[in-house]
Amino acid sequence: MSNWRAIGGTRVYRPWKKFAQGDVLTGTLTDVLEDNFGNPSYTIRIDSTDFEDDNDNLTEGTLFGMNSSGSLNYKMASVEIGSFIQVEYEGTTVLEKGKFKGKECHSVNVSIDPTKGTTPSHDNVDVEEVVETEL
Repeated sequence: MSNWRAIGGTRVYRPWKKFAQGDVLTGTLTDVLEDNFGNPSYTIRIDSTDFEDDNDNLTEGTLFGMNSSGSLNYKMASVEIGSFIQVEYEGTTVLEKGKFKGKECHSVNVSIDPTKGTTPSHDNVDVEEVVETEL
């Protein structure tokens, strides 16, 4: 596993209004930045896209900046940098409760492919036990 982390470079953005229900992108989460409002902005190195309209030149390897939304932030909370993910846009929905009750929001589904990207953390593994079983 490499310790290298890309810095700089251009991230391509796609405003939420351009997403259509069923649009899908897959790629590797490379960074989580903070936008001008203090919200997370997710950097994904694109593997593939399947958008209803044009793909805004989101070709393989492009760094894509995915803007914050409540649904995305909630689902990305447990995603680790280096994870291979799929984000599917589910459209908008009107919130039924909470401080934003009655407001329209963007909804996404996030999935992780455990066979690609970063391997899970082994922080809870007893190293001596692993060494003993491997000998």
